[in-house]
Amino acid sequence: MSYIWLPIFALYQHTIGWTSLPRLNGQSPINKRLRKCVGCRQLVGSHETILTCQFATTGFTLNGCLFQPCGTRYHPTCIRAGPPFTTRLRNDEGLIFPRIKHWGIFICEWCTVRSVLGRELHGPNDWKLLIFERMRLIDMANAWAARTHLAYQTKLNFIRQFENYFGFHCLRTPTLAHPPNNLDIPLMWMHECYSLRQGRSQLEPVVFGTLRSLRSAAGQFLAWNTICSSNGSSYIDSSRRVYEGPCRLTDNLAFSLFSQGQATRIGNHSQPSTALLDRHVRWLDANLRQRLQSASTPSERLWLATAGFLNLTLWLGWLRS
Repeated sequence: MSYIWLPIFALYQHTIGWTSLPRLNGQSPINKRLRKCVGCRQLVGSHETILTCQFATTGFTLNGCLFQPCGTRYHPTCIRAGPPFTTRLRNDEGLIFPRIKHWGIFICEWCTVRSVLGRELHGPNDWKLLIFERMRLIDMANAWAARTHLAYQTKLNFIRQFENYFGFHCLRTPTLAHPPNNLDIPLMWMHECYSLRQGRSQLEPVVFGTLRSLRSAAGQFLAWNTICSSNGSSYIDSSRRVYEGPCRLTDNLAFSLFSQGQATRIGNHSQPSTALLDRHVRWLDANLRQRLQSASTPSERLWLATAGFLNLTLWLGWLRS
């Protein structure tokens, strides 16, 4: 289990490539926090592109608990990660939030981790979760290529200009009651943690294929739970995605998995075929030759000679194919 603790512990010693994370305690007054970028700790200019957490000034209430405002604001490229996380891309692409001007809902690391845990943060373990959440934010934002972001930002800029000119919104940002706290978030944190393991060479991290098998293993566990809890209303499509909703009994997830397992066990042939080997052909040829030499009537000798000729012809035809 050392791969969970040691690489992350090293971040206490050096922060190469990392910008600052939201502080767990000792927060300054909200007005003072809003004037600075969390990542670079520099004052925010009035004409700079800034990502402001949706709960920066309001905080949120979750399960009857009141969570304080975070006051988190970032320059987009001030959301950066570094070792022990790695990237195969040049210029540290994949470890930096995209250079954007227009973005949808932004929720900072501090608010997301608080929402998932259901409490305020304190201690080193919560700090590690902030690291995983930052890397998750960057990975999700970089699902689009840099050129795609550049092209889309140009179009979004036109949309915003159109909105400002006519005084209405084409793209509205909804107001959330609290940050997301779905179970998929800690599952993604776990994937980020697993990505820190060493690969087969002991010099490079694991490849994505290893992480994909981890996702498949979790998917198997969740699929079985879905079967047991959905009361027959879940099904799997041709892309092997699971949905919940009304469907025929023979199409639901349980019946699909049952049929797949039964087909694997029983198969489609009542008697499995056996490959024809050279020794089989030679044995039959020798047997027919021996019977031909001991035959007593012309008709029997003709039948055995024809059988031998057919055996040789079929074998040569298979060999040619």
